[in-house]
Amino acid sequence: MFNLIYWRKLEDDFLNFLSVKGYTPEAIKHYRCVTNRLVRFANASKDQAYTPEVGIAFLESEERLEYLKDTSYRYQRMTIRRLEEYLDGGKYSPTYLRVNYECPEPFKDVYDKYLIVLERSGMKYNTLKQHRVFYAKLFQDFVNNGIECWEPVNATALTDAFSRSDNKRLFATYTKKLFKYLVSERIVKYNYSGILPKIQYWQRIPSVYSNEEITAILDSANRDAELGKRDYAILLLAARLGMCAADIRFLRFEEVDFDRKLIEFARDKTGVTGCPFSSSMKCVFDYCVYNKGSACILESPSVNSLGMCAECIVAELEENFLKAEKERRLQAIESR
Repeated sequence: MFNLIYWRKLEDDFLNFLSVKGYTPEAIKHYRCVTNRLVRFANASKDQAYTPEVGIAFLESEERLEYLKDTSYRYQRMTIRRLEEYLDGGKYSPTYLRVNYECPEPFKDVYDKYLIVLERSGMKYNTLKQHRVFYAKLFQDFVNNGIECWEPVNATALTDAFSRSDNKRLFATYTKKLFKYLVSERIVKYNYSGILPKIQYWQRIPSVYSNEEITAILDSANRDAELGKRDYAILLLAARLGMCAADIRFLRFEEVDFDRKLIEFARDKTGVTGCPFSSSMKCVFDYCVYNKGSACILESPSVNSLGMCAECIVAELEENFLKAEKERRLQAIESR
């Protein structure tokens, strides 16, 4: 039997360790997201205790799915490293947390006043902290290159600092705000940020598919093959019920109630929830189930798989279903 008490205690002790080390609640929230997935992976794999081999298997399993950005996978690897360092006696000491960015004295008065202006504008705490660090580093760069008052701060000084910056997109954005303030307070005469080169932004990838694109994706699954039936079921769970990749991945057969037309599972972000099958899913009782006694739905189809019949026709979601789902979610939010 899976020892959930052990895994939850390990998770809580690890996160408390990070809190003592000085991690912010926001950072700990990201660590908790990864550890929650680790616990669910251990549950699916029936691992009774954490070992380095379990951590490696978890990371390989996550990367094999390819449903996250590269930065998220790096965060997962870092979480596993921190967990193993904690289990090794808590030897980890984050040196970057001890860095204290101080503004040089010649610019400190304007620096403090400008931060007050940003804070009063309603800027969030984390964003304000980013501005504080950026401007302290900018003014320190000025001092390091012989500029110790506002008079020599001109177009040449700003473009030179821009060429030395590591994040030019951030530099262009933050200095534009700063110089607008400096000109309004008559600290400098001109807004030199306008001469900085324009940074090319990557075009955002659309986050919503059209009906035609969803239909094309569903039609791409070969429902004549066992693997295609499983893939089609995965696509339907995402397209019709709005389940995310992590929830689909950890979905188990015992969480699918075919008699009540209901899927009950522990949602990765919000906890336990239920997803009713829409009446538009015409063959909900005609699911093709292979090796139903097995555990995880998304194993190799030679072990088990869940798919819909090849003759299945899925229509658009009915208005009544969407209305009921909206009311159910609002009730869940109000009950918290």
